[in-house]
Formats: sequence, C-alpha cells, structure tokens
Amino acid sequence: MDMKDIVLVTGANGFAGRNLIRYLSACGYAVHGVSRRGGTSDKKEHFAIDQLGDQDELASLLRKRKITALVHAAGRINGTPEELREANQEFTRRVVRAVEAVASETKFVYISSVSAEAGAKGEYAEAKRACEEVIIDSRLSRWSILRPSLLYGPGDTKNVARLIAAAQHWPVIPVPGAAWVKLQPLYIDDLGGAVSAVLERNEWKRSYTVAGPRQEYLRDMIRMIQRRAGRRQPLISIPVKPIQWVVRIARHVLPGGLVPSQQIMNLHDHPMWDWSAARRDLGFAPRTFEEGIAEFL
Repeated sequence: MDMKDIVLVTGANGFAGRNLIRYLSACGYAVHGVSRRGGTSDKKEHFAIDQLGDQDELASLLRKRKITALVHAAGRINGTPEELREANQEFTRRVVRAVEAVASETKFVYISSVSAEAGAKGEYAEAKRACEEVIIDSRLSRWSILRPSLLYGPGDTKNVARLIAAAQHWPVIPVPGAAWVKLQPLYIDDLGGAVSAVLERNEWKRSYTVAGPRQEYLRDMIRMIQRRAGRRQPLISIPVKPIQWVVRIARHVLPGGLVPSQQIMNLHDHPMWDWSAARRDLGFAPRTFEEGIAEFL
C-alpha cells in the first residue's frame, strides 16, 4: 500500500481550508494547516495550526514537516483591487516560490474558483485567473487546479448559511431575482473528494471545474431549506439590478471586504458549469443541493 502524503493546507482558518483539513485527515493523510492569521483547532490530534509569515518561513515549515503535498486554499473574495491582488496573486506567488525553493516536485493543488473560467468578469475573477497563471508559469512539475462553484457545508457563515438563517428566523424572505437567478452549489466534502482524487491519481498540469451537479433557482434552494427547517414563510421577489448598483457605490465608500460585492454581483443567469472532465478523470460525483442541505442541517 502506498504511503499517504503529508499535506499542508493554506487558509486553515477559512471555511474551505478548515473543511479540507478535516476531510483529508479523515481520509488518512497527515495534515498540517497554515494561516496568515494563526489560530487554534479542536482537532489537534489530526493536524497542527502553524503561523505563516514570509516566503522563507513557509519554506522552512515545508522542510521541517517533510511536506509532500500542498493544498493552497487561502485567498480573499471581497475587497479593493489592491487587497484582492495582494491576498490572491501576490500571496500565491510567495507560496509557489517557497515550494520551488524546497522541492519543485511537491504536489501542488490550487483551489481556484469557477470565476476564473473564460468569460467571467470582475476583479475577483481577474485575481483568480492571475493566480492560475502564476502556477502554470512556475517551475512546479506537479500542479493541478480545481475550480469549485458556490461552496456550502459545516462551518459556513456566509452564502447558504445566510439563507438558512433567513429561513429559520425571518417572517418574510426577500429573494433577489426569484424568477431567474440560478446557482450551482457544491457541498464542501465533494471538493475534499476531488482534492483527494487528484493526490491519489498523480497526473498533473490539469485544471478541473468542480461544480454542483445542477443549477438551482435561488427560490427553490430557499424552499428546500424551509422544508428541512419546518418553515413556510412567504418569499418576496426583489429586483437584482438596483441591489447591484447600490453595491457598486457602497464598495467604493465602505472599508474593503465589508460589502459582499463578489457574491451579489455574481447573481446572474449563466450557462451551467461543465464538470464532466472531473467526473471522467477524478470520479467526481457531487451530491445534489437537497442531499447536501440535509447533511448540513
């Protein structure tokens, strides 16, 4: 039996990072987490949280822990263009250089976003594409890029978690673009399964879209949550465009990251993300939103 990799996950304090650490640990990997902010965990028997400083400090950590695989899940969704560039492109550049300095054959899995797909617009999409270019142009010999769609699951405090809070507590639920806004939610453990499959498959220099199995109308997602929560309050449709105009103004006035501009600006109708390549190569078989929300709740 092949030995499992010793994995370092960046963004250990974030939603995706915490869950990837939990999932990979349960799969038998020796997993360490690293965060720019530091932190603690109640699963210390599975992994350790280390401080991440500069490039040299990360390289030292890679040597000390004898890391054979790095899952780069750290990043920033909302903020000014400068904040997005620093937290995504520049930070990714430092992580890549640290890995190159230690062992360029280390397995490197980057958690990107469907926002990086061709045609996607916005500052966040540009930042994620720039991160991918840093990796593709690097000296790393074993890299893969995973582009998940809207993530939800244990520990989520945004996105779907806010829909759950609304369904549980609000007397009336406003639904932006109720007649046409569709999302393609992906349960976080399905992303974990894709990461594990990449590490085990050991075929590199590939990019995969890993999205939910189908598009769901936002109103239907709320109704599924209502059924699970035993609630039946009315849904009120509200237009999306005025909200997006307000967000465009607010994000230039309020501190960076305070307004969830990326999530709101992405409320639109777009073709379904194609995850057939991940199904073919990685055995990717994501659960439906109704199945995922049953586990989440």
